[in-house]
Amino acid sequence: MSTTSAHEMLIGAHDRAEYFYMLVDPLAGYDEYARVGVPRLRESLGEEALTVVERADLAHEPDSCPRLVALSAPGMSPNVELVDASIRYSEREARYDRRYVCGWLSSVEHPYSLAAYIAQRCVVEINGANRFIPFFEPVRLELLSAISTDDADVLRGPSSDWLYPNASGVVTRLPQAKTGAQRISETGLSVQAGAPWVVRLLAAWRTTQTDDLSYAPARWRGPGLLPPDAAARAYRQLLDASSLGLTGFEDQLVFALHRLFIHPRLDAHPQVRSAIARAAAGEASLANQFETFSDATWSQIVASLL
Repeated sequence: MSTTSAHEMLIGAHDRAEYFYMLVDPLAGYDEYARVGVPRLRESLGEEALTVVERADLAHEPDSCPRLVALSAPGMSPNVELVDASIRYSEREARYDRRYVCGWLSSVEHPYSLAAYIAQRCVVEINGANRFIPFFEPVRLELLSAISTDDADVLRGPSSDWLYPNASGVVTRLPQAKTGAQRISETGLSVQAGAPWVVRLLAAWRTTQTDDLSYAPARWRGPGLLPPDAAARAYRQLLDASSLGLTGFEDQLVFALHRLFIHPRLDAHPQVRSAIARAAAGEASLANQFETFSDATWSQIVASLL
């Protein structure tokens, strides 16, 4: 998506009768001198425009908590230069594991009410104890949307529109269901447990995209850094790795990365299947075994699967 397209999408998402917000996460790290950095936002918009979204797990560190930044009030248009600056910053972050610019929201709710709503929805009960899950992080939003529109709608709540940068850096809309669901499903919560591993796999996947191997027909060649459903694909690959008996994350990562980059049915080949079995039995890591495969071997494996 071009910067122009992203601009049109964001401006179009704003209902002039509502507030238009940007959600930023200082915990991800950011350039303090950037136009959308917290210090510069305070200078240009005033302290009252930045509302803390309290994290239950960071009650002692309010400066590390997300900020809901009011780019415009009802009846007003957002500062176009700030919107464009947020898009450019988001594009710069496309290759990062964590994102400072988490999204843009249009809502009739006052900043304090919306910030409180987001904070409350991020507190969930798991095994009888309350936990804070930062659903507002882009990769988590992507996983939430991929698993259930209802789950995404629970988080969206009183926002008429919520957009975020996906794993490929493309501005994406959080789906709307309006089914009346009040809490994130158990399935949605179980998927969120794998989010940190998905982030690591996505980082490795982005890195491999620079390797233009002749025997990698699965390599992503479309627009953007990765496919639009990259986070969901990554999660499914990790599940498949686990189902094949790969319990160590490094083995799961190597398996998933090779299927995403080289061939989606790589494990159907006897030689690869044998390597997986040895790794599952703890005899040798998958990475060490794959390193012994020459380019010619990989080419032969892929050719047999086509």
